[in-house]
Amino acid sequence: EAAIATLERGLRNGAPDRDIRIRLGVYLADSGVSPARAITLLEGLPVTDAEAQNGLGVAYTHAGRPREAAAAFHRVLALDPTNGLALQNLASLALRQALEATAAAERQRLLQEAEGLCERAIAADPLLPDVHTTMGVLYSTTGRVDRAIASWRRAVTLDPAQFNAIYNLWAKLAETGQESEAVQYGQQFVAMAPAALFGPDITRVRAWLAQRSAGR
Repeated sequence: EAAIATLERGLRNGAPDRDIRIRLGVYLADSGVSPARAITLLEGLPVTDAEAQNGLGVAYTHAGRPREAAAAFHRVLALDPTNGLALQNLASLALRQALEATAAAERQRLLQEAEGLCERAIAADPLLPDVHTTMGVLYSTTGRVDRAIASWRRAVTLDPAQFNAIYNLWAKLAETGQESEAVQYGQQFVAMAPAALFGPDITRVRAWLAQRSAGR
């Protein structure tokens, strides 16, 4: 919220328009504060601006407009076919649609599409932490638990603030009986994850940790 307020103030006070609008748009979308305002900010920027189009795709995604999100990400790839961030965002979008699909054939098609996009994103930029988090979910969804755990570990190694990966590691390690490591990630999650975004998850992990502590 503080970052958004600062960017809004900068925009009102005449700070360089393009960079402020992109950053503000992404923050408004990712935080869920106002994807609609993010779209308004970013739609006017040139379609030849890859960073702006990536931001616009993120805003469309959070606004529940997947077709327009995909079109924005594909515009980025038309400018730069090896743009790892656009490939990652397309993979995440396909995964989200797969998890929401009711038809088995459509779900399978989207999962395969998402995995192919993840592989391309990793090949383009292996240091993108989000793509390893997404790949972990894909592996977990398709029953490849060891690969899922390895992908989430990689994501957290690249970025200790990959809270979804940390939570997933806690959950999957606890589920598979790897309790000591689950405790480690659970404690990390409770200590670091922002309550505004992960409140119920923090409560769940904290309760699990308390039970384990009481049982010793």
